[in-house]
Amino acid sequence: DRQSKEFKNAETWEGAMLNVLKGTNLTHWNLAYYSERSIEDELAEAAESDVVIFIIAYVAIFLYLAIALGQYTSVKSIPIQTKFTLAGASIMIIFSAAFGSIGLFGWMGIESNMIVIEVIPFLLLAIGGDNIFMLVKSVNKELKSSKSVDIDLVISSVIASHM
Repeated sequence: DRQSKEFKNAETWEGAMLNVLKGTNLTHWNLAYYSERSIEDELAEAAESDVVIFIIAYVAIFLYLAIALGQYTSVKSIPIQTKFTLAGASIMIIFSAAFGSIGLFGWMGIESNMIVIEVIPFLLLAIGGDNIFMLVKSVNKELKSSKSVDIDLVISSVIASHM
């Protein structure tokens, strides 16, 4: 149990041991060491460095959605016809789904590791971005065939195309 006093004591002892071993300077020896905590420490360090990659990926997909979903008639109309609002709403939905799922599993007491926490947002980003393109394509197709859009039919056709 990670909340027990024994676990906290063992974790503190391992941290102190790792600090002592990291500070050891042997001139003629190579010292290799490992503890249970080593994997968690490496994952935490990797997670801190991956935040920049995470932000860059979401910004890149935001820009891609905003530019690719627009329908341009001239170069002057590009700032007006880009879909920044749609791209922003899409990214917020994807972001909310990622953190909502992580929060739900945390609330249910299902433990996760840093690898899962890093993979879920990128997986949802890829799937969510694809779904936005499919929804916009279906809405545009529906608008061409009639004056109004029945959003229920559009969403059901997109969901059916995934199955």
